[in-house]
Amino acid sequence: MAAVVDIDNGHIRVAPGTVGVGSGRIEGNLDLVPIGDEFRLHGDIAFQRVDLGRMLEAAGVAHGSGAIGGHAVIDSTGNSVSSVLGNGNGSLQLVMSGGGDVSAIFVAISGLQLGNAILAALGVPRRDQIECFVGDFALQHGTLATRTLLLETSNNIVTGGGTIDLRTETVDYRLKTDAKHFSIGSLPTPIAIVGKFKHPDIGPAVGPLIPRGGAAIGHGEWGAREHDRRRCHQVEGLRSIAARLPRSNG
Repeated sequence: MAAVVDIDNGHIRVAPGTVGVGSGRIEGNLDLVPIGDEFRLHGDIAFQRVDLGRMLEAAGVAHGSGAIGGHAVIDSTGNSVSSVLGNGNGSLQLVMSGGGDVSAIFVAISGLQLGNAILAALGVPRRDQIECFVGDFALQHGTLATRTLLLETSNNIVTGGGTIDLRTETVDYRLKTDAKHFSIGSLPTPIAIVGKFKHPDIGPAVGPLIPRGGAAIGHGEWGAREHDRRRCHQVEGLRSIAARLPRSNG
C-alpha cells in the first residue's frame, strides 16, 4: 500500500493512493472537502488486474480465481460510508475473465444462503466455471442502475438488469439464464430478486422482462444468445477499461 496524502485546513487529498492485491492493484485519487458536519467527496478509482482469488480468500471463500479490471467514479456528500453511497452520483464498470466456480462468487457477494438460493433459482450448477463477466452501472442519487450485466459460465449465459437503492438498502433485480447449448425442454424462467439487502424475496419474475432503470433481459431467441456470447467473448477488447488510470486532480 502506498499513498500521498495532503491535509490543508481539513481538506484531505489522496493523490494517488495504491493498494496491491496479488499481481494487480487498485489505484485512485480521493478528494474530501469539509462542509459543516459533512464532507464533499470526489473519487476516481481504477482496478487493474485485481486478484479475485486473494479477495475471496480474505472473505473465507476457497474456490475463486481470476482477475478483475474496471473503473469507478463517485461524487457525493456525507459523514459516513452509508450516507456517501446513499447520496452518490457516478459510475462503475467491471470486467473479468476466468473466475473459478460460480458458487464462490455468488456466495462471496451475497452470503451462503442467499447465494445458493439465487443459483438454484437460476438453474446454474454450483460448480459451473466462470469464463467472463461484464458489468456497467450508473449511480444516480444513491441508486445503482444496470446498463449491462453479463455473466458467461462454461454452460450458461446469465443476463440481468434492475436497480440497487443504496439509500434504502433495497434491491429490484431480474436475472435470466440461457443455456449455451440448445436442448429440447429447456425453457429458462427469469427470476426476480426484490426487497431489503438482508432478506430479499427470490422467485419467478412476473410482468415485462425489462427491469425498471436497467437493461433489457430475457432475449429467449437463439440469435440473441449468440449475440450475447460474442459480446462476452469481446471482454479482451474491454480491457481498456481496466487499464484506464484515474484522471482526477482533486
